[in-house]
Amino acid sequence: MPSPVRALVAALVSVSVASAQDTRAPEAYQLAIGLQQRGLHEEAVRRFEEFLQANPRHALAAEGHYRLAQSLVELQQAPAAMRALSAALQVGGAQFRLQAEARYRLAELQLQAGQHEAAAASFEQLE
Repeated sequence: MPSPVRALVAALVSVSVASAQDTRAPEAYQLAIGLQQRGLHEEAVRRFEEFLQANPRHALAAEGHYRLAQSLVELQQAPAAMRALSAALQVGGAQFRLQAEARYRLAELQLQAGQHEAAAASFEQLE
């Protein structure tokens, strides 16, 4: 293969490898998901918090906050779960794919905590 062609092929391969690495979730996030799926919520909380602290603007940050909230609910830490859900909604914005579910879960937690006005406002935003 001529030298210019080799250089072009090498460049294309390195770009596709870099692109694949950029789209893969960070190891800390993947580990947290695995722990959560196995019901190891205390450790999952630690790992999600580490991921979010190290990657506050990552494309998965909103989902990380949402998943953190799920584990906190399992650990019966409703106030912290409400904060995590609020963060998920704030970080994710209007484009957050889990926005409706996060808002619904937040409203349910607010209702359970006796925060009726906040729960009503959260439920209204679902419409």
